[in-house]
Amino acid sequence: MNWCRRISLFASCAFSFIAILPHAGAADVGVKQQKILRVVGQTINPGPIDPAHVNSILGANIIENIFEPMLQYDYLARPLKVVPNTLTALPVVSGGGLVWICHLKRGILFAPDPVFKDKPRELTAGDYAYSIRRLFDPRYLSSQFFMVDGKIVRANALREAALAGKPFDYDKPIAGLTVIDRYTLKITLTEPDLNFLHVLAQQNLAAVSREVVEHYGAGINQHPVGTGPFRVVQFQDGSRITLERNPNFRNEVFDADPGNDERAQAIFSRLKGRRLPMVDRVEFNMTVEDQPLWLAFLNRDYDYLYEIPTAYLPGALVKGQLTPELARQGIGLQKYAYPAIWYTEFNMKDPVVGGY
Repeated sequence: MNWCRRISLFASCAFSFIAILPHAGAADVGVKQQKILRVVGQTINPGPIDPAHVNSILGANIIENIFEPMLQYDYLARPLKVVPNTLTALPVVSGGGLVWICHLKRGILFAPDPVFKDKPRELTAGDYAYSIRRLFDPRYLSSQFFMVDGKIVRANALREAALAGKPFDYDKPIAGLTVIDRYTLKITLTEPDLNFLHVLAQQNLAAVSREVVEHYGAGINQHPVGTGPFRVVQFQDGSRITLERNPNFRNEVFDADPGNDERAQAIFSRLKGRRLPMVDRVEFNMTVEDQPLWLAFLNRDYDYLYEIPTAYLPGALVKGQLTPELARQGIGLQKYAYPAIWYTEFNMKDPVVGGY
């Protein structure tokens, strides 16, 4: 297990990470300016924008702004803690972690989509049951299947039948996945597991709509429709993804538990009570070229660079700190660590690197 430290830069302004830029036509009198966050990353493809099919960290980061799991993390709390997202409260747990009863908030709506034929589509417990089933469907090759593999009573039987050649049956009852009513989902595990609380906070267990998945079929990766704060309005694979505020997103305001951490308290005092999302539009651009990416950021074409190109690290940091020159330009530095496992594999039959 390695602790990898990533470094990102952001241009300082009145909205922290957020730059306020003129929207097309915003210069006209009476036209409200949009708050736009312009992000650039060193990649060519975030992978599928689908909770069941996600296979990259970048894809997961985009997904969590579009789709919603039942629970989420309070990132200012120390230590981090799980809090309700679309639930009225944390799940009611019995049997030492064997049975989980989840009560949904009422009135949560999916983002508008032609599939819904201009009618509001409310989130239900059935949507979460369907979304969890999708992780067991072999055709999605879910990289996160391990989080539920063997954990939900009788769910693996469906997968095994599909692997044996039968169609995956989304309508067959699963003993461990029961929709009690429109807003209540009961999950029964094969054995007690209190860590399942964290599984329910993962992007892969976010809710999708069955009618959307079935309508777009193989194209669902580029037609994400969720209940989160944003919706996709532009998808240029390998180039740009643009998100805009979901007009159906409920009235949510920023709240957290910063505890005694000074940095967390400063963030909390600045953002407490502000309506979410705090920006109207997010433009995520992708490139693999180091020099154009770095120069474009320094030229203020982007507000947030989530990873400094390796070749430019020596000129950006001195002993791990931002150089005074960049600091004077209003650029900020953020470091964060995350656990990761790295594998190196060799073909031992290769005539050059193989052999014993």
